[in-house]
Amino acid sequence: MKSILKYIGMKDINLVDYGFSNPTLYCEPFGGSFNTGFKLIEQGYKGESIYNDIDEKVVNFWECIKENNNKVLDRVVQLNNIVKNQFTDSEREMTLANWYQSLDKYKRAAAEFTYRQYLTMDGLKWSVRDTIIDEIDFYLSQEALKSVEICNKDYKEIIGRYDSKDTFFLIDPPYDIDRVSRYYRGDCRKFKHEELANIVKTLEGNWLLTYNDNERIRELYRGFDIKEIKRQLFGRAYTELYITRE
Repeated sequence: MKSILKYIGMKDINLVDYGFSNPTLYCEPFGGSFNTGFKLIEQGYKGESIYNDIDEKVVNFWECIKENNNKVLDRVVQLNNIVKNQFTDSEREMTLANWYQSLDKYKRAAAEFTYRQYLTMDGLKWSVRDTIIDEIDFYLSQEALKSVEICNKDYKEIIGRYDSKDTFFLIDPPYDIDRVSRYYRGDCRKFKHEELANIVKTLEGNWLLTYNDNERIRELYRGFDIKEIKRQLFGRAYTELYITRE
């Protein structure tokens, strides 16, 4: 089962390979697409799950899916029918912006779904095609989220609240890059990587931390187990770091 919310470089990890051994609580402080979380639930995980993201737009999407996936699906179809019949990208982006500002939370959820469908490494790239919509996937997502608590908090509050010897954290923070990327809302260059490293090193629970590969990150986690993971994104090869305690 894959996440219905497309994210650039979203993770699909077999957590058993990284120290996951029947915890009673699974937590993603930087939840995003929750792709690995969905995979875990599909594999039969029965414990408690915590999804958190600071981005209220993506949190609203998952809350709406959990509450009524059919209403989200109806709005997605409606929005898709509008944008595919518009002639310019500026018209489409204006429509998307208006839906994001709607008082209807399901319209805002549809805007987030559509935005993620068309987002690429270089920004929004509209094409004259239907958004990929699968009613069964929307339903399965709602079913999976029944066992998930959805939060919209600072990651530090979530980690502090849920850290225990029975917790497993999948930690996928903003990457340490020196440019503004459109697929990160806000300026990811402001993220405090040293602060996160200090927190991770004191965790009681088990964890997997995923990052981009650079010397600063390798230095911050010197002494921990660092695996190089080769990936492809839009035909471009790149390396990620998967970091664990041992």
